[in-house]
Amino acid sequence: MTKVAQLLEKRIQANGGLYVVGKSPTFADLMVSMMVDLLKTGYMDHFDVNFFDDYPGIMATAHAINDNETVKAYRKLMAEKK
Repeated sequence: MTKVAQLLEKRIQANGGLYVVGKSPTFADLMVSMMVDLLKTGYMDHFDVNFFDDYPGIMATAHAINDNETVKAYRKLMAEKK
């Protein structure tokens, strides 16, 4: 997992420090956000919930996606359907 995080961090930093590719959110950024959120829940055994805290690009991507108005609206809609 560390190697993957290092490669992902390097890619994000090479792209300006916020997104995996391009200058706007993509599916790849959504997947990064979901991976961070999943680890933060403590659901995955043998992983520190703060594992990604040492990767500022990964955390910036996760925060950007979680703060995205379209993503917020979608998550709200899905929560209302439950």
